[in-house]
Amino acid sequence: MRIDKALKALLKFKKTDMDQGGKDIAKKHRAQIVSGKDHKNKSFKEYRPLYAQKKASGNAAKNQISTQTNPVNLVLTGDMIDAFDFISSTVEGTEVGFDYGIEDTKQAQKMQWMADGVFGKKTIKSRRRIVASDDNLGSTVESALATLFVNQINKNLKKLTGRPTIIRM
Repeated sequence: MRIDKALKALLKFKKTDMDQGGKDIAKKHRAQIVSGKDHKNKSFKEYRPLYAQKKASGNAAKNQISTQTNPVNLVLTGDMIDAFDFISSTVEGTEVGFDYGIEDTKQAQKMQWMADGVFGKKTIKSRRRIVASDDNLGSTVESALATLFVNQINKNLKKLTGRPTIIRM
């Protein structure tokens, strides 16, 4: 087999692979957020004292499900984090990708306000809570992405060689 064909075979992804991978990555990203980690794997900025007190006592919202204030987990009612999910995947030749995030306009706006540091009528840039950026997704998500690709290459290598191969990261 020619090397260019072998490389294409190694890097081949099916739509079902990308759908499952996208679902797994979205789930890992949600878990990272709920664990209190931002896009740079740092803890989210703490809640302001009055809000932390209200949240801890269960008086921050009428349909509140979380009273956790440390670490900051961006969960109050659960609506925003529940809306953060897999959207779609694409496989076009050697180009692959998937989208995940929030499609619900109201919940997406909440996430954007947190990233911009908008809390009610106040904007506090020093308290921005960013879950993803162009350069950073956070170590949990980045590790899961690497694992997705390594596992797929390993699966394809097994098909090409007829034997299992161990890839260590």
